[in-house]
Amino acid sequence: MLVIVAALPVIVGSLALVLDVANLYFNQLQMQCASDSGVLAGGAYLPSYPSQAISTATDYAEKNGLTASEIISVTVTPTTRK
Repeated sequence: MLVIVAALPVIVGSLALVLDVANLYFNQLQMQCASDSGVLAGGAYLPSYPSQAISTATDYAEKNGLTASEIISVTVTPTTRK
């Protein structure tokens, strides 16, 4: 009985750590998916319409879970490569 009482804080602490790491991983995965969807949607307007590409990428990222404050910058690099 004493062993169980002594081990209980370690078990609860380990569980809390595992849940925190899983939550961080889930949030990172969700942000990555939202960013990727924005990039793919905005890329359809390149290279002809860079301003439309930026606004579309931002809209799709917001629709997939990112908030406007989480989107730091959206840049388009001009290129003529084919």
